[in-house]
Amino acid sequence: SEATHKHQYDSVETHIGLTRLVTHSCGKVPYPCQLDVTVAMILGVDSVVIAGTGAGKTLPFVMPLPHNKTKSIIIISPLKALQQDQKWRFRMMGISAIDVNDDTWTLKLRQVS
Repeated sequence: SEATHKHQYDSVETHIGLTRLVTHSCGKVPYPCQLDVTVAMILGVDSVVIAGTGAGKTLPFVMPLPHNKTKSIIIISPLKALQQDQKWRFRMMGISAIDVNDDTWTLKLRQVS
């Protein structure tokens, strides 16, 4: 494919590397659809994921972060319990995360470093 020749990109190697990374950091093997969405994000392809609660939609957002340490993401979650759960899961994966809501907001959070 063009991506393979032009950018020396190999989807099989990328899937294997991401699977190892996720399995090592959180003990779960990602689903093929999660890997596909993650690869699309790494390549800069716009993506929409529609899936039910608990289907694993969040993992593709964070899988590219260890791949590129200069990237940041913002996830807007409507439920405080979900925010806390995601923060805990991301930290277990070695990803810096905070939950920002009316319970956790401080002036220090407002400062840009």
